[in-house]
Amino acid sequence: ELGSPVSPAEQMRGNVDRIVDSVLKKPELAKIIFNEAVGLDKKIDQRLSAFYDDLINIIESSIKRGIQFGLIRHVNTRAAACIVLGGCREILVQSAIFDNVKISKKLIVDSLIDTLLGGLSAKPMLT
Repeated sequence: ELGSPVSPAEQMRGNVDRIVDSVLKKPELAKIIFNEAVGLDKKIDQRLSAFYDDLINIIESSIKRGIQFGLIRHVNTRAAACIVLGGCREILVQSAIFDNVKISKKLIVDSLIDTLLGGLSAKPMLT
């Protein structure tokens, strides 16, 4: 938020931390939302679609604000929001549901932020 004593980067870290914390505290809920609910029936699929669309809209709004603040380079915000959601979703599925990622909550948050903001390239790629 503009005028907030907390920097946009700290706000983002807090948001990511809260999401990761809530999923890791209730892995059974994550299992239902991320894994088992899809395809049960049309109504559930519609509700999940709306849920994910809301998440993408929130993430996209955050990316747009990040661009305005100069924290994020210009990207297709909708595509980037889907990529962010996919990265967050997958590390949470692998750590909370399948137990394939055995790292601390702090390292999950740090890795998400580092990879999503810094990318994987050792140097910026030309487009």
